[in-house]
Amino acid sequence: MLRPIETKSMQDLVHDQLSEALMAGAFRPGEMLNLNALAQSFGTSLMPVRDAVRRLAADEALVVEPQRGARVRVHTAAEFAEMSELRAELEGDLTERAVRSLDQATRDALLERLEGLLRAEDAPSDFLRLNRDFYFALYAAADRPVTMRLVRSLWQQVGPVITLYLQTESGSDAMQRLADFGQALRSAQAKNARDLRCEQIMRPSAGLLSQYDKVMGTGRQSAVDVVLKSIEVGSGSARRPGRKRRNT
Repeated sequence: MLRPIETKSMQDLVHDQLSEALMAGAFRPGEMLNLNALAQSFGTSLMPVRDAVRRLAADEALVVEPQRGARVRVHTAAEFAEMSELRAELEGDLTERAVRSLDQATRDALLERLEGLLRAEDAPSDFLRLNRDFYFALYAAADRPVTMRLVRSLWQQVGPVITLYLQTESGSDAMQRLADFGQALRSAQAKNARDLRCEQIMRPSAGLLSQYDKVMGTGRQSAVDVVLKSIEVGSGSARRPGRKRRNT
């Protein structure tokens, strides 16, 4: 049966790109965003950029600074801890509901995505994008749109520091937990999958919190720059709109 083709306004397209960039960790905490440069990158006027920034500020992901533009919000350690706990609760619930309801075809497609995620261990930009795509595809099977909106809002806020997860624990530990999650998904162990997802969120969050002030202070920029050196957003990957690419 034919359905109407969905179209998006320019405001929504710009908002979606900035939202994806935030979730993928393409901006540093506290980084200033030049609205004119963003508009030039998008090939739009300032109006849709301002609208997108306003909406993201309402979601607590950005802070509007008159006469300067906007900057990525820097959360306190207590706020980050609370957001991590909320993520674990909400994403754990979505995981359990999704794993219980998956048909075999959807389960197989998700396992294929997971294999791609496991292969992306040495490519931070690919890992971040595939990680988000995999879990959001899984959560969609839970059919909980209100919860999903809350999760997206939380990801927008933690995205700028989520790359620091890679600095707080060994890659082998993270990959092992991911492989364990795949086994739970394959065997439809919904409760085990929930517990593993909560651990995937809370364990690296605890490691980051143990050095949060240092990471978010003088050491923040250098740590993030190492991870984000080659990130780009576009066609599903992550770039940094509004910033010139460095020559290497």
